[in-house]
Amino acid sequence: MSIPIASIRPFVASAALLLPLAGVAQAGTVSEVINWGSIPIHAALTPDGRIMTFGSTPQDGQGGFDYVLWDPAKGNGPESRIQLPNGVNFNSFCVGGVIDPATGRLILAGGAGKASDAAVYDYASTRMTTSPALKYPRYYGTLTTLPDGRVLVDGGSPAYGNQTNSSPIAEIYNPVSGSWTTLPGTAGSPQRQGDIVATGNPFWYPHEYPIGNNSVFALAGKYSYILNYSGNGSFSDVATTTRNNWGASSTSVMFRPGLLMQLGGGTPGNDLDNNPGSNLATTYDLRAKNRDFSRPITATDTTMRLKRHFATATVLANGEVAVTGGSEGNNTLLNVANRIEIYNPDTNQWRLDAALTRPRLYHSMALLLKDGRVLTGGGGAPGPVAGHDIEIFTPDYLLDSSGKPAVRPSITDGPRAALALGQTFRITADTPITRVTIVKSGVATHSYNTDQRFFEAQFSASGNNADVIFPNDAINATPGLYMVFAFNADGVPSVGKLVRLKSPTGDTGFAVPNDMPTPKTPTGTPVPASGWAFCGNENDKCPVNGTQQVRYGANGTYVTRTVTDIVTCNNGTFGDPLPGVVKRCEIQANTYGKFTTAGSGSAGEGSGGSTGTGNSSAVGTDWTFCANENQQCQVNGTQTVRYGANGTFVTRSVTNSVACNNATFGDPVYGVVKRCEVAASATSNTPVGALTIGSVTAFEPVTWQGYLIRHANFLGYMSKIGQGSSAVDKADSTFTVRAGLSNNACYSLESKNYPGYYLRHENFRIKLAKNDNSQTFRTTATFCARPALSGQGGAVSLESVDWPGYFIRHQNFALSIMKDDGSTYAKTDTSFKTMTPYK
Repeated sequence: MSIPIASIRPFVASAALLLPLAGVAQAGTVSEVINWGSIPIHAALTPDGRIMTFGSTPQDGQGGFDYVLWDPAKGNGPESRIQLPNGVNFNSFCVGGVIDPATGRLILAGGAGKASDAAVYDYASTRMTTSPALKYPRYYGTLTTLPDGRVLVDGGSPAYGNQTNSSPIAEIYNPVSGSWTTLPGTAGSPQRQGDIVATGNPFWYPHEYPIGNNSVFALAGKYSYILNYSGNGSFSDVATTTRNNWGASSTSVMFRPGLLMQLGGGTPGNDLDNNPGSNLATTYDLRAKNRDFSRPITATDTTMRLKRHFATATVLANGEVAVTGGSEGNNTLLNVANRIEIYNPDTNQWRLDAALTRPRLYHSMALLLKDGRVLTGGGGAPGPVAGHDIEIFTPDYLLDSSGKPAVRPSITDGPRAALALGQTFRITADTPITRVTIVKSGVATHSYNTDQRFFEAQFSASGNNADVIFPNDAINATPGLYMVFAFNADGVPSVGKLVRLKSPTGDTGFAVPNDMPTPKTPTGTPVPASGWAFCGNENDKCPVNGTQQVRYGANGTYVTRTVTDIVTCNNGTFGDPLPGVVKRCEIQANTYGKFTTAGSGSAGEGSGGSTGTGNSSAVGTDWTFCANENQQCQVNGTQTVRYGANGTFVTRSVTNSVACNNATFGDPVYGVVKRCEVAASATSNTPVGALTIGSVTAFEPVTWQGYLIRHANFLGYMSKIGQGSSAVDKADSTFTVRAGLSNNACYSLESKNYPGYYLRHENFRIKLAKNDNSQTFRTTATFCARPALSGQGGAVSLESVDWPGYFIRHQNFALSIMKDDGSTYAKTDTSFKTMTPYK
């Protein structure tokens, strides 16, 4: 039985909008696999537009003490992400999470530590703090935003608990008091009834959605029921499903107001049985229940093409649903569902779309980004594949008929103050608007995003302005953070404009941070390869003299813009002419000018200065990159360092390190982003711990005799290796010492058995990767040798050139760069003896 189109999309002006648009691609694309450094089990969109991922360790373990903050506006490279300190020692593995609508902070509750712990992340300060504890443990608990702005937590158990000790009593968080209140009337819910086989683990992340009468509708294990949260709470309408799409491995999504779809699944938990994943998709119609609580909830079914355990359903900017990940096997590689499937609510039909490269199984997630793409990543811990990486799905509505990026409209103005239900607000675009949609984001984990919602907005347009009515739906439009998408006549959406719906309880009045105007995304066109000079790598700043032409792209396909003074080389500025390819900025070669600078004063630990016109160094001196402006430049011993850009530099003599900034060197090129470079001719690479250029070397930890650092499956480890070890083990632990790729006052370590591959850090993890000659690679593969932090003579510690104070360190046999925190372990575990490799 199909759901009537009119009941799903009541505000569509023309039936033509229900059909594919002539200029739009018929399938999306998926990016390359992007290494993340840890498994992103959880993901949240915060009010500043950044993405927080968390839930695992850099060693792919179960323990969520690492938090990665990603700024999509800076691209996908390592420089777009930072790892935040976990000052409160909160374990976020298998936690429940939601964005507090009253404050915009990320609430985390439960998890694998003390499962009644709770914490909050403040996006403005990027700090994590503890909050009042829950009454009951909530490992695998669900947090749901209620229409009144409070947060319901239901389900869960003690860490690694089971059906016998789960927590059937729900609790409510009040943002005014910051505390949790129990609902003792919910004690008889199905969450602790029967055994796993009979009940399907209903305590495991129940999927819950607000309905009328102060209640939520719950899908939990093999059950559905209604939980009333007024007074002491109660439950009713308990039913057992006869379908096969249930339980922990199913996914669900509120794809239209009052229309909830549950799909896939059919097992009580990962690795617990061999039941094949379901391809059934059931739509529960809650709309009549919302109008008249005595009315029943009805359900209809459709069928996906692929069977899936542990997929994730994500509502898209255009109202379709993308299903990513999963496999027919229960957390196995049996019939992995790499192909993305798209559900069109207007036609009630499914179609296959682009394919992911990596299996996304248990502990994977997916989240709609502000730009209309879908972030998907994770899987593992446990599982057959450790998914410490992500992929980004670009839906077809962002592509033209040739598959290239479509020209997008841009929202140039919109509200920052909180909105009310039914309120009219104005957005301004750079082109006439034909459609407006409103999508609530949320927190995604374990195949579920409790908060995501989709609304087709009513609006009236005048020129490039649109007066939009926020949905007047107190049940489905729960307070919190929403993205507003404006569509042009070709059906292409803008980047989402973040707005927020005010919380009826405890609202702090915070304003959503200002969204930068969305630039147009032109289609890349081939540009002749002559007459251009390198200006900056992707995500670097490209400084120019006055107003010049700058192009951005790669492999003969570029987008060209007129630039004054400086521009950021990224997709946010130029659009993406070549999705999935590392790009760069180039400037017309005949546009460089000459300037005069003078050096004075002292620099860091060095002294002296020089004057120069154009290139301030002596003729014939070669220079290598050391650090960007406002970073620290590390050198071995005393070296010559220059600071500037575009051929204009100030030179200093520096010992060990220097701050690359105007305070240290003066400002040789006003208004231009500068950098530090080291003079190659002045560099002798003073041997430290017998580390010399061209030597073939092995590295033994000073406290683990008989163990060597090595690469295995392109990751850095420490293993026991000796004369009797295999030829592969010996070769994997042998490295050729090279002059630093980004700073030849330091060093890079090239694999002996993989020539051209170097040890580098990425998201703090040491990996072996091929030198792509990008600035990012050269920098992350360069380390400065220091006398061993342990104090042992003849040993060495290797300090990251772009993360001063961070050293290569072994921990649990894995190699990462970690900060010297002054502890004994930090000093011994970062110290290595050099030795002749085994052959």
